Amino acid sequence: MSVCLYVRPSVCHNQSVYCTGKGFDVLHIKVEPRQILWPRLAHCVVAEIIDFVTSAGRQCQPLLVHGFSVGGYLYGETLVHIMADPPLAQSMCRRVRGQVFDSPVDFEGVPRGVGMAVSRLWPVQVAVKSSLDAYMTLLHGHVTRHYIRSSETFRNNPLRTPSLVYYSESDVVAPPGPIESLMSTWRARGVPVSCRCWSNTHHVSHYLYDPRNYTA
Repeated sequence: MSVCLYVRPSVCHNQSVYCTGKGFDVLHIKVEPRQILWPRLAHCVVAEIIDFVTSAGRQCQPLLVHGFSVGGYLYGETLVHIMADPPLAQSMCRRVRGQVFDSPVDFEGVPRGVGMAVSRLWPVQVAVKSSLDAYMTLLHGHVTRHYIRSSETFRNNPLRTPSLVYYSESDVVAPPGPIESLMSTWRARGVPVSCRCWSNTHHVSHYLYDPRNYTA
């Protein structure tokens, strides 16, 4: 049986029931804002993910990644960990069969993404974003360099994983320009990429708006 690594922010809606209904085991990973703000905490989560998928009885299970918003960042950190271990990377090249990303946010969008996760109030979101912009500038060596390395690894798609991407023309957290650039980079590297773009859905809300086409 395959395992779906379902990576989502703590405030995102839950669609993992669709995967269980299709016969997948699901490892459900909720990403808290503090784990995004301090990469060492994210690294602890990554280590737990790797321990789980390489544990006894799971070493040969195929894997599907389904990430939402800043879940793309956490998967980038996971890829950094994987590629640092050649035997693990060789195994994961066989096991990771596909990746699905819903409204992926690159590291430049982390301050805005965390602001959205912390509050639904626009003034609070703006205040959080401004504070985090300063935070990333001041702590480049401890924080931002990890974001950059995660982003570069994510964009490189070192496992050459076939990909499906969902996004929206009206998403202010994950705007279409960077996402389309990401897909172009993957395609240029020979990676099969499919996508679905909506004109007026909110951030990570495409399934709620159009579940039929989302699951199709």
